[in-house]
Amino acid sequence: MVLQETSIIFSFSHNMNFRSNFFHVDNFYQKLIADLFELSNYGLQMTSFNEFFKKLVLKRTKAESEENKKARIERIASFQINDFSTFRVLDYYEEAKSNYINGCFRSCIICSAIAVDQALKYLLISISDDWEETYWEIETKKIIFAKIIERIQKTKLVSNQVISDTHWLRQVRNEIAAHPMYIGCDFDIKEPNYIVPRTPDIAIWSNKVMLRDFKKLLAFLEPEKRKKFEEEKFSARRNGKILKEISLKDYLKTQDFNSPTFLLWGTVQEAILEELAYDAYVKAVKIINDILSVLENKSNSKL
Repeated sequence: MVLQETSIIFSFSHNMNFRSNFFHVDNFYQKLIADLFELSNYGLQMTSFNEFFKKLVLKRTKAESEENKKARIERIASFQINDFSTFRVLDYYEEAKSNYINGCFRSCIICSAIAVDQALKYLLISISDDWEETYWEIETKKIIFAKIIERIQKTKLVSNQVISDTHWLRQVRNEIAAHPMYIGCDFDIKEPNYIVPRTPDIAIWSNKVMLRDFKKLLAFLEPEKRKKFEEEKFSARRNGKILKEISLKDYLKTQDFNSPTFLLWGTVQEAILEELAYDAYVKAVKIINDILSVLENKSNSKL
């Protein structure tokens, strides 16, 4: 009876083209099956199979989520900002940290960039001969993030690395986090709930856009991390079936846009976004601490 339920699970989930943004699909299924045996007595007594399957997925998802949170907390434990005198910086810094820990990677990138933006504004106002005029220039949007970076660069109060990292943050915020990327068009004509059926034209368009956006994501990674992701293998799908894993590098090489093989966009994107969010958070912490040092040195020089 349990084996029968196992077969139903696989049939049901494949028909739904079930995908997880957090786990490689093959591993996810294996863990679900392990839980299936554990919960089989409970599942067999349920009148609603959908309810059983949902509880099973939620149980595994919650356990994996807690493990991921713990790992992220440990990863960023050594990157903390020193006390900053403006609450705006502290607020966005804390939100960036919370977003990263909880897996909200785009939000982490955006909040990291805003925290740095606020710190730069604070520095610019602090060193200005007419702080009130500078304040209103900022408030009325006469000088925006990019212009603020340029002004700070001209003062030579911060290192070239700080300027470079700040430009990276601004760009990754704009191109990756703030504006939507790939819109999934892996539609299945057999699914009546989908509005648009899959056609050859849609399949070609989908592959082109996905390839473009994978390359855009990878461009923001450091060379070593980029190489790691290019060589990593991800699950793919062909005609609704899960294939063996293929490397991202091999997928990016393809010029066959008519190919029915699709990487699972959510899985790959999630993995790269997590790394970009980590980089954004770490860069933000270092930039803010450098700015704080500049402010402290200027304050001490006045004494």
